[in-house]
Amino acid sequence: MSDKKIFGGSMLRILGRNVWDLFTPMQQMKAEAIVIREDEVRVWMVGHATTLINFFGTTILTDPVLKNALPFPRRLVAPGYTAEALPTLDFIVVSHAHLDHCNVPTLRRLAAKTKTLVLPSHCSNIVKGISFTEIKELNWGERLTQPGIEMTAYRAEHWGERWPWEKEQSRGFNCYVFKKNGRNIFFGGDTGYGPFFKSIGGRHTIDIALLPISAYKPDIFRRHHMNPIEAHQAFQDLKSAHCVPIHWGSFRLSLEPMEEPPQLFMQQARQNNLLNKVHLLRNGQSFCLQTI
Repeated sequence: MSDKKIFGGSMLRILGRNVWDLFTPMQQMKAEAIVIREDEVRVWMVGHATTLINFFGTTILTDPVLKNALPFPRRLVAPGYTAEALPTLDFIVVSHAHLDHCNVPTLRRLAAKTKTLVLPSHCSNIVKGISFTEIKELNWGERLTQPGIEMTAYRAEHWGERWPWEKEQSRGFNCYVFKKNGRNIFFGGDTGYGPFFKSIGGRHTIDIALLPISAYKPDIFRRHHMNPIEAHQAFQDLKSAHCVPIHWGSFRLSLEPMEEPPQLFMQQARQNNLLNKVHLLRNGQSFCLQTI
């Protein structure tokens, strides 16, 4: 069977499950309070690939999607925080233009409290008319340096087109390393497995890796997404001290059961003797890096 037929059939099955999900109540999680401290590195899981990072007082929000639907599929677990509950943001960082990572209504609501929006190349037209103070596009290998913090964009194993009719490779698709006070955080956004993880791990001493772990079934999806075993290998390739899994549990995007990615990821952590380094966060929970 051709890849096109496999993909088409899989999308129909995913669509059918999405329709069934319309009748499932959205889960609400109790959220921890957000406190920004200049002597702390902390990651709050907001939901899917949306995380809030307090990086020694610098606030970074990744791939913000706070809507209850994309419009389709709808969200199965509510975001840990509303736009109003989030603090003033030094940076919003977007990995790529897909609807589950770059949500225009959410960006519009956050613009007034955001200093700088960081996007991949050829993506600024998506936010045209939204009054961000500063918008920066980063291509692969480019670096943004502002007082006290440095961000470097790298190529992920993904694709960037927002709509099917857009020209192939018309938009960038990034992963990032954030650096401050000698500490480094890797944000994977959405990506398949590739040799770039070892390359990045050789260039940076990663303290926290935010790695996607879902959307890998059928197997054709693994060209651009990691399964939990591959995500663990990426964690080890990066030589990161800690890992926070992302991109799971909020939206049904593929055929694996919703509970499978975190279960397999934690099972792999147990087998690899890494349970003390892996931090599986529900929406509204946080992990604090020990920096002393």
